[in-house]
Amino acid sequence: MDAREKILKVLKWKKEEGVLQSELPKLTSLSKSTVSEIISALEAEKIVVKSEITKKSYRIWLLEYYPNPLKNTIRVGMLKASEYPAVIIAAKKLNGIIRVFNDPLELTKALCIGSIDVAASPLVTQALFGCLMKNILIFRIVAFNGSGVVMNKEHCKRIGTTELSTMELNLKRVNKDWKFVYFKDPEIMISSFKDGEIDGIAIWEPYLTMLGKEYDVLMFNEIVGDFPCCSLATNNKFLAKNKNLFDRFLQEFDKFDEESKVAEELSKYIGFDKKLIEKSFSSFLFNKKASNREILEFLEKEVFLRRENLKPMLKLDYLDFKS
Repeated sequence: MDAREKILKVLKWKKEEGVLQSELPKLTSLSKSTVSEIISALEAEKIVVKSEITKKSYRIWLLEYYPNPLKNTIRVGMLKASEYPAVIIAAKKLNGIIRVFNDPLELTKALCIGSIDVAASPLVTQALFGCLMKNILIFRIVAFNGSGVVMNKEHCKRIGTTELSTMELNLKRVNKDWKFVYFKDPEIMISSFKDGEIDGIAIWEPYLTMLGKEYDVLMFNEIVGDFPCCSLATNNKFLAKNKNLFDRFLQEFDKFDEESKVAEELSKYIGFDKKLIEKSFSSFLFNKKASNREILEFLEKEVFLRRENLKPMLKLDYLDFKS
């Protein structure tokens, strides 16, 4: 491992915490002059961000983890899911940085602390974080539906799910007697299910289509009707600093309507076969519009959040290019 790789490895390990430049020689076994030279090069290449903490004291982050917005830079976070062809295209049109997460809580937390500028994560998760943190705004519903429950026993008791998510909400709507086992990683959850540790799982596409080859799958919308899945939100600080950039992102997002043409590009980010992704697209309603009123009523009724806390964060009519 060369000197540059050593420094990048430490910065990736530190993530949003960053690291003092003065600590890097000890952490990498490199000289101060070598560290300084490499950091200067990485900064010039816009791979790292360097911020003065005190006089002659600097903290370093990888650009993708820097916990503040950067002028003319957009960092987009999404889950490892097939729901995001429009998100991918909009981000790439603006030369955005795309990060893929397994855990909706971690993604939405990254949005709130500012290391992600725009997030496509479950509406339920964003609404809960937004009511608590009061620093994110929700601008679009990415898609409706696209998830379900997989069971291998006739009488299920223990169901795997992700916490504070659309999955958990829909499970409660389907059967209030189920006991939930929470997972941060969908692939660990699937392994637990296959090993018989839990009786079923609630999961999203394209995992659902993949599991449908071996197990019976029940789509949530077949039981509870159409429901909003993920939404598109941004951090207030990013919007204040990059309003024009965000407006362009929304414009690209709104005009996109050819999901199947992006399957190959999406597969590069989420690691699933192109044909599996294309097949999973049929589970979603991508172009179903939603108003502030409809989403407000849904969240009030199903998540029991207060109207006065929800209204300020819902901006679904902002720059509605499709109207």
